[in-house]
Amino acid sequence: MKIKPLAFAILAASTMSAGSIYATTASTQTPANTTSALTETSKAVGNSSTVSTGKTETSTAAGQQANTTAPAKLPLNPEGTNSVTEIKSDQAYLQEELAEIDENNGIPFGQWDWYKHIHLSGLVNVDASYWSKPYFGQGTQETTASSYLSLATANLNVDADFGDWVTAHMGFLYTNGSSPSVVNYSPSLRVNRRANMQEAYGTIANFNIAPFYVRAGQQFLPFSRYYLYPITQSFTQILSQTDLPAVTAGFISQSGVYATAYAANGIKEANHSSSTINVYGAEMGYQNFNHSIGYDLGLGYLNNLADVDSIRDIANDNNGYTRSAGGLSAYGDLYAGPFGFGVRYVGALRRFSPVDYQFTNGTVNKGAKPTAVGVNTDYNFKTWGHNSRIELGFQWTTQAHNTASGVSLNNVTRLPKTRWLVEYGFNLIRHVALGLQFYQDHDYSAKYGGTNKKDNVVTARISFLF
Repeated sequence: MKIKPLAFAILAASTMSAGSIYATTASTQTPANTTSALTETSKAVGNSSTVSTGKTETSTAAGQQANTTAPAKLPLNPEGTNSVTEIKSDQAYLQEELAEIDENNGIPFGQWDWYKHIHLSGLVNVDASYWSKPYFGQGTQETTASSYLSLATANLNVDADFGDWVTAHMGFLYTNGSSPSVVNYSPSLRVNRRANMQEAYGTIANFNIAPFYVRAGQQFLPFSRYYLYPITQSFTQILSQTDLPAVTAGFISQSGVYATAYAANGIKEANHSSSTINVYGAEMGYQNFNHSIGYDLGLGYLNNLADVDSIRDIANDNNGYTRSAGGLSAYGDLYAGPFGFGVRYVGALRRFSPVDYQFTNGTVNKGAKPTAVGVNTDYNFKTWGHNSRIELGFQWTTQAHNTASGVSLNNVTRLPKTRWLVEYGFNLIRHVALGLQFYQDHDYSAKYGGTNKKDNVVTARISFLF
């Protein structure tokens, strides 16, 4: 059976909400001739975007390829890329897996070899952080220099395949809610919420028969590109990551064109009916990795940014959002050999109500119209024979420092004005990856509700994958 690799590649990208341990501003794909330190294993640890089998994900995470040209080393990006190497690995394994799978038609459960169809994978991230005085960054407000060592995240995925058409995925997540790195990466989680089912969905797709797919359940909406478990969330991720019960339908063309539309259950409007099936959006793009220079370009629309994870808590505290504010996302990735370049944009299309997201110019308080932009470049190479990667990035925002009444100084929507960062990571041994990140934030000036100060943050991470 011949599997269409482009279909899987585009579906993974078009619905990507997965991530890197070493947090770029977006998903990063690399051409097949690249030995990227942060590629090849998106699904092992929480990629919500694949329709391939869970065993493919587990095998890839462990660096074990089945009849594939992909390198047999554990990549540095266990949390979600859409590299051509990864897709080839998925394709090869799926060919092998589907050759063994029957349709389970009329077979009693006791006679069904369930262990061939249900697969486990996971990730444990341990972080050590130090930040200078004062630290005003995402979700933490400190007036003195501080340090922290924590279990940042522990993730367990259960994936099941049921013949040529149906797959299912559940992703469980434990977080140390008081850890600064956890608050950074997942601001929507309350401090006292230590464990939850982050994803639970089923997918119907067979690209050998039709170029369409349908997915239903708890999932990350296809709005922008980002990593699920970075060391530190990018500004664009904070304004775009949205995890909701949803139904998603998409189209994938072998020419590289893809499109997705979705409807989801969100928060209600304050002082209105309790109806919550009020979130919808779409994404479309074009992807091509068949040449020496690969690229992925796309646009997305979400009808209400109040349902984004980082903003939803504010609306919940106010018994609903006051006024919807649609959002636009744009992304672009370019790859040539060991080099990569990415751009991300997320912005509101109209102003929020000042109750939900407020911006001040020193004299007037008004509803904010926040935007965030990120650019990054990376280089993949070997360190003593180990896959390695270094990245440089710069991010900035406008009207994104939320000064709404009742929004605490620690709220994640009080974003800084600018950030520059550098990251380095490499595969230590199989199942173990190391990363080091340094960034400097510059706050908004006092006129706009900020401190006009800078802080410096360094974080080291060790990740264990299975």
